[in-house]
Amino acid sequence: MTEELMVGTVGWDYDDWIDGYYPDDMPQDWRFGYYSNDFRSVLVPGDHFAGGDLSMTREWLEDCDASFRFVVEIPADLLPDARREPLTDFLDGLEGLDGRAAGYYIDLRAEDVDKIGLNNLLQLVASRGPLCVNVPSTGAGGAELDNVLSRFQVGRCWSPDESSAPATGGRLMLALTDTQDPKNQRHIVETLEDWMKQTGGIAGVFFHGGVSATKAASQTRIIAEMLGV
Repeated sequence: MTEELMVGTVGWDYDDWIDGYYPDDMPQDWRFGYYSNDFRSVLVPGDHFAGGDLSMTREWLEDCDASFRFVVEIPADLLPDARREPLTDFLDGLEGLDGRAAGYYIDLRAEDVDKIGLNNLLQLVASRGPLCVNVPSTGAGGAELDNVLSRFQVGRCWSPDESSAPATGGRLMLALTDTQDPKNQRHIVETLEDWMKQTGGIAGVFFHGGVSATKAASQTRIIAEMLGV
């Protein structure tokens, strides 16, 4: 029996979702509660933690049930090597999510991996829970990056638009996409199910691309339920 596949969107607190998803008269602080009634997981963008403020996590827990899961992006300003103490404080603060953090996400596509102390960064975050990183598809970092990811059991994010299957390794696999095609969505669900069975890890698909992400996530959730994933 594999753990349930996470299906959701990248964030939820967007003004351009008004009318297309949120009712136009709904207060902003009701958005997460509304979202969590439709979906069981979310990838929280790092910019949702303005100034490193984690006080809102208590409100999130009040607005969702115990089965809801968060994947948390580490804010970009906490990635440099000189920011290890603030990063540790940030991770400590996330303990307020009361065990509902399924894992962590780091976007390395715009980072110089030689200048951020990658080894220490990944070791610190992966020690707190499963971690998946987004790296350039060009293979930046080469064998050295592969070795570091393997050492700390860090997964590589999968872009279904660029490859038909995710990379091996890691305890967490995140598929990031904006596809609206049901056939592609089914392929993603079935591929992630196979990955979970083979690795025993946790996997999720999170949609971006404006308010259409909610429609894609809803459709994919239905597909997953029909397939028993």
